[in-house]
Amino acid sequence: MNIDTNQLKNISLDDTNKSVNAYDDSVVLSSYLKLLSNAVFCGSFFKKNELALFINSLQHWFDSRNPINHKRNEKYKPGDIIEFECGINYSNELSYRHCGIVLEDFDWMVFVVPTTTGQNRINKTSEKTDGIWYNVLVGENDGFDHDCVLLLNNSKMVSKSRIISKFGNITKNPDGDKKFYDIKISLMSHLFNKQYNDLNSQIIKLKTDLENRDRENEQLQAQIKKQKGKIDFLYKKIAYLQK
Repeated sequence: MNIDTNQLKNISLDDTNKSVNAYDDSVVLSSYLKLLSNAVFCGSFFKKNELALFINSLQHWFDSRNPINHKRNEKYKPGDIIEFECGINYSNELSYRHCGIVLEDFDWMVFVVPTTTGQNRINKTSEKTDGIWYNVLVGENDGFDHDCVLLLNNSKMVSKSRIISKFGNITKNPDGDKKFYDIKISLMSHLFNKQYNDLNSQIIKLKTDLENRDRENEQLQAQIKKQKGKIDFLYKKIAYLQK
């Protein structure tokens, strides 16, 4: 069924409608019923697994509207491994439930790198010669219970209300801790290439300047030692003449 999206847009932009019950408006109610009809129609073409994911995703969103289920006050540490609801998204975007790694906690949001178990991604992980930098393989050594791929190019800010559960932290062992560090470096070097290269250039210049100063200090120390030797010789000569 066709829905008049322009009419709905105008309704949504009218601030007076913020205090009007949606079911009291015939246009909105009619559009909502059409939407439900379209959802039933589209659902008839879904495979069993996708419809199950779709229902779970939508129900999780409904549940998140309940203030009781808000997770705003929960804190997450960098490296925490979570399962979260990506939602219903467009082609080539992640949808439904996925695991991920928290990079940082920001009040009611977390910055997360999601994972996938898609074979096409596993075949193109970064450690392979023909792999892609943003496909990073993780597994049991990193705190996961199965092999999967971190999608660095899908890193995003998400609401804590999307988080379903937490199970471990990638930094709990040396392998995972190093991988977590490498993930952050990889993100910086690829997503902020110019700034990353500028900082590296500054670091190299500082190191070079420090090395040059060390060499100058060594030369000065050598000169001081040489002059000190001359002074000691003169003192000894003066002491000899005074006898």
